[in-house]
Amino acid sequence: MDKYILENGKVHLGSGIWVDEEKWHQLQVTQGDSKYTKNLAVMIWGTDVLKNRSVTGVATKKKKDAVPKPPL
Repeated sequence: MDKYILENGKVHLGSGIWVDEEKWHQLQVTQGDSKYTKNLAVMIWGTDVLKNRSVTGVATKKKKDAVPKPPL
C-alpha cells in the first residue's frame, strides 16, 4: 500500500505540492506511463504553464528560428 500525507482533502506530493485527493485517486488508476506522467504534470503546473515551458529550456532543433521556452 502506498503511503502519502492527507490533510484537508489534499494529498502532499512533497516540496510543498498539494493536489486534491479525488484527482490523486483518479491519477492512480491511469493506464500507461506517459499518460500518467502527462496527467501528473497537468495537475502540478496546469495546461497554461505547460504550453509555455519546456523540460530543459533548450530551443527545439526542428525549427530553424525557434526561441527557447523557460524550463519548468
